[in-house]
Amino acid sequence: MGLAFVAGFVDAVTVLGLYHTFVAFVTGTIITLGLALVSGSGDALLKTIVVAGFACFSLMWIAIIRSVRDTPRTLAWFFAAEGAVLTVFAVAGTVVGEPTGPDAVGTIVLCLLGVLAMSLQNALMTILLTRHAPTTVMTGNVVRFLVSVEDLARGGLASVRADPDARFKSRRQLLTYLVALFSFMVGVLLGAAIFLRVGFGALFVPAGILGALAAVEIMRSTRPRATPDN
Repeated sequence: MGLAFVAGFVDAVTVLGLYHTFVAFVTGTIITLGLALVSGSGDALLKTIVVAGFACFSLMWIAIIRSVRDTPRTLAWFFAAEGAVLTVFAVAGTVVGEPTGPDAVGTIVLCLLGVLAMSLQNALMTILLTRHAPTTVMTGNVVRFLVSVEDLARGGLASVRADPDARFKSRRQLLTYLVALFSFMVGVLLGAAIFLRVGFGALFVPAGILGALAAVEIMRSTRPRATPDN
């Protein structure tokens, strides 16, 4: 829930404030890059830098995550790191103010800060959080949710339990994808609403959520594990 909310929130802010640039759902930026190249609009350079930055930052995060994935409190540190980058993004955006153009240095720096944060989240979902619903791309979640709805409507839970390979066809999976979709949409709505009122300072909200997620992970890692009775 928290990560889906963050992704929707951040993309809403960057689409509204940084020339329709997606930093979490980079497919959107690739599409706008293609449109800019064909139409000759002035933001092709910005979109190219964002796509290239996402690739470079993702490679960096993948290498880092794989090198420390077995260390204690790994997720907590990465959540904190993502929150810290978004905090810098919020401060920098507040200082820079309204971007003066897609090729302005301030615009490019702000976009790269967003990409730095959200490429980390994408890498975490791909490497460490593979058992969870995707939080930055909702297309697959919509399809899997509808597959679960159709399966349950047709055969009920009895047929689902009889099929051990039906990964996305239980009520639990149905709820999982519904929650991810709902959280993402709430993030988009609140991100847009708060950005239109306070500007890039709105990013303190997802930064705070990531800080809370880091704190929860720390508490989970320090909680004593139950031992079986003798």
